[in-house]
Amino acid sequence: MPEDAVQDGTGSPDIPLDEPMLYHWSVVIENTLYAAFILFFIIVLPLISEENSDPRLLLLIPIAYLGSVAVAAVMLYWRWRRTTVTFRETDLLIVRDTVFKRDQRIPYNKIASINVNRGVINRIIGTSKLMFNINSSVNAITPEAAVVLRMDLADKIRHELSRKMYGSNLDAHTEDNVIPSVVSISNKDIVLHSILSQPTIATIIGAFFLGVSIMEAYSMMIGGGMNATLIVALLMFFSSTVIPMLVQLFHYYNYKIYRIKDTVYIKCGMIRLYNTSFKVNKINAVRLKSPLIARLTGRYFLEAEVVGLGSSEGGNNNEPSPLICPLKDRKTIDAVMSQVIPEFVYERDPIKQPGAAAKTIYVHAAMWSAACMAVLFAIIYWATELGVADPGLATGLYFLSACSIVIFFAHGAFSRRIVEMDTGENHFSFLWGVADRVITTVAYDKVQIVRIKDGPLTRPYGLAKCRVRLLTAAGGGPVVSGYFRIQDLNVIPETVLARIEDGRYDYKAYL
Repeated sequence: MPEDAVQDGTGSPDIPLDEPMLYHWSVVIENTLYAAFILFFIIVLPLISEENSDPRLLLLIPIAYLGSVAVAAVMLYWRWRRTTVTFRETDLLIVRDTVFKRDQRIPYNKIASINVNRGVINRIIGTSKLMFNINSSVNAITPEAAVVLRMDLADKIRHELSRKMYGSNLDAHTEDNVIPSVVSISNKDIVLHSILSQPTIATIIGAFFLGVSIMEAYSMMIGGGMNATLIVALLMFFSSTVIPMLVQLFHYYNYKIYRIKDTVYIKCGMIRLYNTSFKVNKINAVRLKSPLIARLTGRYFLEAEVVGLGSSEGGNNNEPSPLICPLKDRKTIDAVMSQVIPEFVYERDPIKQPGAAAKTIYVHAAMWSAACMAVLFAIIYWATELGVADPGLATGLYFLSACSIVIFFAHGAFSRRIVEMDTGENHFSFLWGVADRVITTVAYDKVQIVRIKDGPLTRPYGLAKCRVRLLTAAGGGPVVSGYFRIQDLNVIPETVLARIEDGRYDYKAYL
């Protein structure tokens, strides 16, 4: 096999058509380190946690661990040597000749996007991981294939294939240095986005555990000694609030977005670098989100649900919904939409939920309140039977029960006035949520399933709810409406069918 094909050579790389290539050897190191991490939790932690002072066992632990890692490394090396990728004239061929054989062909005309994912090891060694995604709802989150190559060769392959797919003449230099971002996004904006874009419920939970941590820390300072409650509260605070913020910060750091012809390009990342591109016709829906705290500051952010945009082998559920614009004022959001995705801009004329919906909403609030009260009173009864109940616990649960009733009915009253829908010529939209609000704009041609469902509480008033599934059912999930008149909701499936019958829907436009 030629030197370039094994990814060891130097100089300007060429794309060897119809010539099998090995992945870059760094994939063995990366997979071995991952295996070592997993084996540590499987072998080392269970053994050292046991109360056993036998010196033979203590000597056996590192031997067993290192031996297992060595075996894993040999197996991974063997798999690497037996796996090849071939870039042919019309398709990509991946062959793995191991115990479990693999022969995978991906036609270029079926590829929805080619993304670049560069982790710490890739950046140190100088490699890139190319993520190939096809037009499939099954693989909407995880890419169909991930190929690790030397960075310069990976860039050339990506841009050559992008030129075939998108008609783009970009190269790595142009993409990195020439094209300006559509919107000016500073890293300060990304920090603010990572903090304020969290769901309100996560913020409340985080604030609760932070408050518990502060009180427990104060008690520890007065009474002395370590408190287990403090450790648990801190862990809950970090897992519910701090870690999600850091994940967003690291992912969207140095964010940049631009559009050339009908292709959108996104670059971001602090530790792991992401280069994502997709054609506008792959967008199913656009979501304008405004969590409560962000909305109080007059800020919103924009996401798009895209077919075949997995850029993480770990199956990150956020990948099919790339960030189009982080938290900005509404004027900036509208400007970004007009420049990046003008296809989803239209004059909305929304309608609110009819007055009859209030009856159904309040009945549901009463049912949820009754269920919550039953659970809380069951807890009080259980605590009393066990003899652990005290007046403070009972008072707290009674107060919590009263608060839950107020919250359910207040939520219903606000949703009656906030939730809305709109049906345009080419798109429709739903506004959903009370504290955290989302306006979802959907293209009729991307609708896969429409379910209009009524029940005993809505049927007497001629109301129903609508659930719309898009082409990426594994991506952003269904789009849900509030309670509206059945004839208003029927406009959606009727328009979808009408566009198919009169020829306005052209499936070739979305290939």
